[in-house]
Amino acid sequence: MATADKTVRTARAREGLATRHAEMREVLDHWAGVLGATADGGIPVRPVRSLLRAFLVDEVLPHARAETEPPAAVSRNRARGRAASSLMPSGDLLASSSSDRI
Repeated sequence: MATADKTVRTARAREGLATRHAEMREVLDHWAGVLGATADGGIPVRPVRSLLRAFLVDEVLPHARAETEPPAAVSRNRARGRAASSLMPSGDLLASSSSDRI
């Protein structure tokens, strides 16, 4: 019976991971579209680029690290607060950028 429970847990984990990947893909598609429309319209892209970069830094990169790190390292990083949960930028992520337009 332990094997059946493990199989169910594994299937649920895979389903959850696939769902999270789909969610992140949708958010990335949204921000990429907004960035493109902003640039096409001649509007300064800095605010949109900042939000897109925040999503990548705060959501996508920690998620990718979690998939490649051993489980103990993931637990330590979460305990330290390295895995972000917000889509909003936390500070000036574009300090090194010198232009408002692409």
